[in-house]
Amino acid sequence: MLLQVRDIVKTIESPGAWSLPAPRRDIRRACLTDLFSQIPEFCRALLPSSRSAITQLNRALKSAVSIPPSEETRRMSLYSSVGLAVDRGALFLSGHDVVSAPLRLLKAYRNNSTKRLAQVLEVYKPPERGDFNRRDIIGLLYVLGRLEPVFRGFRPLSDVVTTQLPTRLSHRSAQQWLERIVAPGVSDEIVQLLRSLQSISLPGIVYPNPVFGGLGPIIGSDGDWIAGDTLVELKCTVSGMQREFVTQVICYFALSRLPDRQNQLPNFSNLAICLPRQSATVTGTVDEWLSAFGAPQSSIVVNAIHQYFSLDVPAAAH
Repeated sequence: MLLQVRDIVKTIESPGAWSLPAPRRDIRRACLTDLFSQIPEFCRALLPSSRSAITQLNRALKSAVSIPPSEETRRMSLYSSVGLAVDRGALFLSGHDVVSAPLRLLKAYRNNSTKRLAQVLEVYKPPERGDFNRRDIIGLLYVLGRLEPVFRGFRPLSDVVTTQLPTRLSHRSAQQWLERIVAPGVSDEIVQLLRSLQSISLPGIVYPNPVFGGLGPIIGSDGDWIAGDTLVELKCTVSGMQREFVTQVICYFALSRLPDRQNQLPNFSNLAICLPRQSATVTGTVDEWLSAFGAPQSSIVVNAIHQYFSLDVPAAAH
């Protein structure tokens, strides 16, 4: 189900006097989403009518089909791994190579288990187009999702290799390993989420993982993908829409408008938050999102975000 933010949230009058207050404390360098936990007042100030807008959005989303987490996901706290597998699946289903880059990073590690995992991914040849009814494909997406936090330094590699790797390497032995690495309930959950994703996908050529340069304490952050003229952020959350999701895509838009940005990204004027568990994608122009949350037009907000994060970060925070 594709939902337009303007049709769900009654337009809220933008405040007459609006500004982002200066941070109350020193901010440590971090990726954009981690910064929000350091400066929660930023989200409230950016979107002054967020409580009302979020309530209206989630009231509409409650009518959508819900895909709950499996028992294994709850028991083993695999919410992030499932979400990242779906994220990789979105790109795989769009025809993108999701194996080459992780394989190059794995080869830079020196320990034996890492080398073995790299060899498994090297001999395994997934089909060119995604078929998420195959358990080996789901296993591949799950492994790639588990590797993402490793490459970002948030998780040790030992968390990824949870079962014995094949001793004799071939495409078939690698395929069999991938087929059994994911618990059946988790595998079925990922398949359901991918089917939901297909039904709520936005049209257009998919540009994967757009990287937005840093600003002040923001370490460069990457979005999920751009489809046509829409920046899409995927959230496999059980709790529906959250204010931080909206803040995130608005800040990505502001970072894309930095005058000295080095990465040339496709232009986008729409923002979408994709919620596969709710079988819905909420989309709208940047100004429609801002209006729905009580913020002024985008030119004012972009300048305010640029000024807010143009900070001198203390040396100790580096």
